[in-house]
Amino acid sequence: MKLNYYKKAGWFTVILVIMSTGCTSPPSVVDHEDFYTLAHKTFRKGLQEISERYIQPILVSDIAIEGLRGLESIDNSFKVEVTPSSITVKVSQKRHQTHPRPLNGNSNAWAKIMVAALQYSRSHSSAIGNASQEVVITAVLDGAVSLLDAFSRYSGAKQASENRQKRSGFGGIGVVLKPVDHGALVVTVLESTPAFLAGIKANDIITHIGDIPVKGWRNKGLVRAVHGEIGSYIKIKIRRKIIGMIDYSLKRERILFPTVTLIEENEALRVVISNFNNGTAQQIASKVTKALKWAKKPVAGMILDLRGNPGGVLNQAIKVADLFLVEGKILTTRGRHPSSQHEYVARENDILTGLPIIVLINGSSASASEIVAAALQDQKRAIIVGTSSFGKGSVQSVSRLPNDGELTLTWSRFVTPSGYVLHNLGVPPNICSISEHDNAESIVADVLKNASDLIRLMAAWRKVSADNKHARMALKQNCPVNTKLRRIDILIAEKLISDTTLYSRILGISNSIASVQN
Repeated sequence: MKLNYYKKAGWFTVILVIMSTGCTSPPSVVDHEDFYTLAHKTFRKGLQEISERYIQPILVSDIAIEGLRGLESIDNSFKVEVTPSSITVKVSQKRHQTHPRPLNGNSNAWAKIMVAALQYSRSHSSAIGNASQEVVITAVLDGAVSLLDAFSRYSGAKQASENRQKRSGFGGIGVVLKPVDHGALVVTVLESTPAFLAGIKANDIITHIGDIPVKGWRNKGLVRAVHGEIGSYIKIKIRRKIIGMIDYSLKRERILFPTVTLIEENEALRVVISNFNNGTAQQIASKVTKALKWAKKPVAGMILDLRGNPGGVLNQAIKVADLFLVEGKILTTRGRHPSSQHEYVARENDILTGLPIIVLINGSSASASEIVAAALQDQKRAIIVGTSSFGKGSVQSVSRLPNDGELTLTWSRFVTPSGYVLHNLGVPPNICSISEHDNAESIVADVLKNASDLIRLMAAWRKVSADNKHARMALKQNCPVNTKLRRIDILIAEKLISDTTLYSRILGISNSIASVQN
C-alpha cells in the first residue's frame, strides 16, 4: 500500500522550553478504589496493545503472568504458580490466593486477575504494600515487556511525559539559561522562538520573572516559574549591558529543540543531524535553502553527517530523504498488524538540484538515520562514507496508557528500496574509512582499484537472509563498526565533492551493483 506520508504519519545549563499542562505528570491517586480501577484499565490496555501490535505473536496469558512475576522485583518472596486451570499467587510461601485461569486471549479477564493479585499482595507484603502506586504498576508492566525485544519498553508517567516532549516539543520561550549570581544568564536564544523574535540576546540577564527576583534560583525554580500553557503569557525583566533594564511580555509557544547544524566546509555544506524530532526536516530545508543562496562560495555539494545519530521520529526520516529525491521508493515497513505495513515514495523536488551528496555514518548511526542513508544510497543519490551502521532496523509504535505512562512496542521492520532488511545488519558504506591508509586520496583510490570486491559485497548485503544472523554479522565485519567521529570521513567527503569525476566514478559502482542484482 503506497502512502502519502504527509497525511499519515561546572556550570549547569537549563533549557527553558517548558511543558504545556497537557504534558505534566498526573496527580497522585488518593484512594485505593481509584488506584485499582486505574490499574485495571492500564493493565487491560497494555495487554491489548502488546498482543495486537507487537511484531511477533504473543499470548495475553503469557504477558499477564510475566507481568505479575514483575512484582518479585519488589518482594522476592512473591511467587506466581501456573497450572492449565488456575493461577496462584503466594507471599512468603504462607499465604496464597488462587484464581480460575481465564482464556488465553481475554485481556479484560486477565487484567482483573492482575488487579486481584495486586490487591492481595499489597495486603500481605509490606514491601509491595509500602511501594508507591507508580512503582507497583511499573514493576508489573516492566515484567510484561520483559518477554519482548530490547527496543520494547514501558515508561512511567514522568518518563513518558519527557519522551513526548522530546518528540513533539515544549511550550516555552526558547532560551538556554545558566543560573548566575545576579539572575539567569541567557546563553543561547533559539532561532524563530518568542524570545528570538522579541529581540532577547545572548548574555542578557533575566532578573525577574513576573515581579519576582530570580537571583540565587536554581534550574528547577526557573522551570517552575516559567512553566505555563502554550499560548499563555509570561513577563520577564532583563538587564542588558549599556542599555540597562528591559521589560518583555512573551507568549509561550511550542518549542522544538534544534537538531540540525549547518557548517560551510570549503565548497561543501556539512549538515549535522544530532537526532530526528518533529522539526528536523523543516530545519534542514530552511538552513540548506538559505545557505545555497547566501554561501560565501558557490556550493559544490553537501555532506550529510549522520554519525552518532541514534534516530528518532520515523516520518522525519522519510521527509529528510525526500528533500533530496525526485522520485523512487524511500522505505517499506513490514509487521504483523495491518497498519504497520507501509510503502513510502518520494514526491518532492530535490532541494540540491542534483548536487553531489556524501552521507557520513558510523556504528552509532541507527534507525531513522539508517533510513535516510539507505534510501539515498539505494536510489544512487549519495555516496556513503564511514563504517557499517548500527543495524537498528525496526519501527516502534508508542501507545499512551490510562495512567499516562506509555508502551513502546516494536511492530515492524525496515526494508530498504533495494529490498534488504536493515535490522541486525545496518547500512554498508560505499567507502569504508577503516583502512590501512591514512589519507583520503589513497582510501578512495583503493576503492576504485577493488571495485569488483565492493560490487560483490553490496550484492551479498542485499541478498542475505534476514534470519541468518551469522551471515549478517560476517558481512558487517567487512567494514567493522566504529563509533568515533573521525576526521578522515570528512576529508574523504570533501575530496569527492571537489572532484566531480571521482564522485561520478564511485557512484558508477552503485550502478554496477544494480546491474548485478538485476
